[in-house]
Amino acid sequence: MCQLNTDPMKSQLGYLDVVIPPDFIAEDTSSDVIVPEGSSVKLTCRAKGYPGPVVTWRREDGTEIVLKDATGTKQ
Repeated sequence: MCQLNTDPMKSQLGYLDVVIPPDFIAEDTSSDVIVPEGSSVKLTCRAKGYPGPVVTWRREDGTEIVLKDATGTKQ
């Protein structure tokens, strides 16, 4: 549901028909990696499904990790 907290409040419902549930593509997904603090690391997470899944990176406490490209633009 999408809700706008206006006066009067407005909301809209939407439905998603999952045809193929998401699954990881294991050979294209990183496993455990240990690097020294301050070092760079590349982590990969690929998934398949229909509709195509969206991958979101989060910290253990649930906060989202914002990814930016070389120009500082959010990906």
